[in-house]
Amino acid sequence: MLSIRLIQLDNMKRQVELYIQTGTNGVHPVHTRADMFDFEDINYTTRIKDIRDIAKVLTDYSHTFTLPATSINNKLFGHFDRFDVTGTFDARFKRDAIIKINGIDFRKGQISLSKANLQKGSVYSYSVNFFGETVSLKQLIGDDKLESLTGVGTCLDDFNHLIDGGFISDGYSEGYRYTEGNSTPLARTYNSSNWDYCFPFISASDYHYYDSSNGLSPRDNGNNSRNIHPNATYNSSINQYTGVRAFSLKPAIKIKWIIKAIEQKYAIEFSDDFLNDSNEAYEKAFMWLNREKGTLDEQVGTSDIVIKLNDFTFASGNSTIGPAIPTLSAVFNNARQDHRTRFVVTPCDAFGVTNTTGLWSFDAVNADNGKRDKQHINIQGAREIDCTWKSDGLKIPKFTISTNGGITHVKISQLRITRILEQDFPLGSIKHDAYWDYNNGSTNPQVISAGLNIARNLPDMGIMKFLSTLFKMFNLTAYFEDGIIRVRTLDEFYADGRYFDISRYVDYEKINVSKTLLYNKIDLLYEGQDTFALNKSNDITGDEFGNERVDHNSEEIGSQLAFDGNKTYSVKLPLEKLMYERMTNQSNNTEVTDIQWGWMANEDSSAIKGKPVIFYANKVIGAESHRFSYVDGGTSVFKTQLIVPSNQVDIDDDNSQTNNWGSEFNEYSGQTVNTTLFDTYYKDYISDIYDEQARLFNFNAMLPVSMLLRIKPNDKFVINSKRYKINKFETNLTDGKTKLELINEIEDGIVIATEEDTIVDTSGDDNSSTDNEGGGDTGGDTGGDTGSGTDPVTVTSFWGNGPHLDTSNACTSSINTQYYHTGSFSIPTNGDVVYTDSAATTFAAANWYKHEGGDLIKLNSDGEVIDDDFCFD
Repeated sequence: MLSIRLIQLDNMKRQVELYIQTGTNGVHPVHTRADMFDFEDINYTTRIKDIRDIAKVLTDYSHTFTLPATSINNKLFGHFDRFDVTGTFDARFKRDAIIKINGIDFRKGQISLSKANLQKGSVYSYSVNFFGETVSLKQLIGDDKLESLTGVGTCLDDFNHLIDGGFISDGYSEGYRYTEGNSTPLARTYNSSNWDYCFPFISASDYHYYDSSNGLSPRDNGNNSRNIHPNATYNSSINQYTGVRAFSLKPAIKIKWIIKAIEQKYAIEFSDDFLNDSNEAYEKAFMWLNREKGTLDEQVGTSDIVIKLNDFTFASGNSTIGPAIPTLSAVFNNARQDHRTRFVVTPCDAFGVTNTTGLWSFDAVNADNGKRDKQHINIQGAREIDCTWKSDGLKIPKFTISTNGGITHVKISQLRITRILEQDFPLGSIKHDAYWDYNNGSTNPQVISAGLNIARNLPDMGIMKFLSTLFKMFNLTAYFEDGIIRVRTLDEFYADGRYFDISRYVDYEKINVSKTLLYNKIDLLYEGQDTFALNKSNDITGDEFGNERVDHNSEEIGSQLAFDGNKTYSVKLPLEKLMYERMTNQSNNTEVTDIQWGWMANEDSSAIKGKPVIFYANKVIGAESHRFSYVDGGTSVFKTQLIVPSNQVDIDDDNSQTNNWGSEFNEYSGQTVNTTLFDTYYKDYISDIYDEQARLFNFNAMLPVSMLLRIKPNDKFVINSKRYKINKFETNLTDGKTKLELINEIEDGIVIATEEDTIVDTSGDDNSSTDNEGGGDTGGDTGGDTGSGTDPVTVTSFWGNGPHLDTSNACTSSINTQYYHTGSFSIPTNGDVVYTDSAATTFAAANWYKHEGGDLIKLNSDGEVIDDDFCFD
């Protein structure tokens, strides 16, 4: 039925309609049809990837077009021209909208109002732009950070927990499985091969080594090093402790739960094409929660409660004993009189159940002069705080109970104050007691800490930056389909495309054929290159561990000559790259252990924050016995099982996926691994672009409505039996005139079937000749010698504003200046040159510009577009 309907539409005049959402009816959006000029053209660009910017996911957009100031449109954009009137249209935000052609949805997206145009003091028209649906994700999320995903009812709230040596110990050797909605959402996994939360052996502070002879640390500052061998002993001369230090470890969470929290907070849904549990490259990826440099207790921070004498009320005993001046919480001593205070602090949970393992500290001082009476650090279980306040004068006892996430609540017992009167020999001292209740005798536990709050431990990273990082890492595409954000690898995206034979709709009078090669080198990099092991390895090998630089020498390209060009394209992941180490016995370097670890420290052996870390976690069972220390000088245990960090999905499988850009050795097996990010997710696309036979074609065509309504960015065109991928295309929706930018397919073979079906365009708008239908060579020699001289530069005008030093100033600027560019589309893209005059004699100055599409481009000193960015509304 749809096919018949489309055939009928092609016999009709194209009627382009714009519907703008103005409200909702329950859960259903309500749209109002905007009035449009009969003479207005709407030029619409379709794209999702561009060979000029291979790492970015792009969105559809329209050229600026105008809407008349009719009563309907004035209501839609009410009083925008009047800044002195409240309740006007808020142009800071885009509005959901739909473009229809002949009553059928063409694109869903958002409309942006850029300006109201006045004539003789009255609004004549409104200038607007339309953007594809994916831009709505940027508006929805904006500048929100990962931490904003907590405290709003998402799954991440279930990852808040107490931290003590025992909890970290279990997370180090077993990990925790997460069950959403369970009363105890984090459960130990024992020998399971699947876990969601763990404490991998990545040290955020101390250097760790393995030495059966109890030798000294190979690092300077040996007191910050720890021998984890069972025979290791404490070195008192430099205060060097032993064993894996529990609080030098930090937790890690599977990134799939961060994705889940994004869906929950913003009420969106990602498809499971790539983001699924069967895809180990995604499902087994963890993010390390390293928000600050240093140990976990330092990162969690200190929470405390302060107790003074006036927090207690008299209960029994000698009523003259107690605070002399309640507002000061003070007691007075004379030359022969002291006061002793005693009360018990019991760590517990919110229900009063005692916590015997969490670490806490107390400090008792005289607030009058700051002199400390007593202090205990990192103690466990219930403890009596017993202080004697001696000597003459005013005493203001101040008790501070603190923790770094080890306990959440405390119960405070009744306070016993003893007045001690000294008498001359042989008489003994006289003691009188009084008892005081805390918090008016309430037995309710007092809150001291939330434990480890995941919001305070997630990396300081924007949500859009997090998503962009995953999209770059795995070369993913994203687009809306039936209300779901479809996330797929680029190869899968193109593989699912259909073929459309457009041979009879192409204008063969003018076809441009150019090289696709735009960069002489592509750098695939990790931004974070500051860790100790990585730099030491790079110094030795002269290589860059984890990175890849693709040029003509690369095996995938295989060219003897350097490419024509002087530009480098960089794909940078804003992540720290760690090289992990499989420990050897320092006393016998032929003895290789099963213990692998990482160290977040720089070349000076100093702890660093670094950039966020994404890695794979592997559980090793039956490793060499090694010591694990809950707290220095306290409990320690021996481990033969641990969770080790890796750059590879499976440390025992050299064919499993890595997160390295290029081929590197598996730190665990020592074997070279070729299943790289480049090889798996970028190689096919890039090698096609750099192929000797690859060309970039520019065609003009007149596409029928039936085809426009069906074409998607991953579809492909057939022109005279030759096949092409879409780089992008721009269509005038009112008449069907289309500028196509296509890349020829390299694969051998023929097209078996196309999406032409039985649809025949009878509207007379195909602008094709029966002589050319189904024939004509679209490649090869396009003509003979055109003579000497210099061809004039052909430019296209557009409106913008610039230059600006930064993106913030550029985004807030008003579009008021006309420029000219050499590109094929309405708005310049990477590689196009921008001029200030139509004669193309003066380059536009370098820096950021806002264009009429509402977003940004960046120019170099030669006017060339070298970068682009989005403006958040």
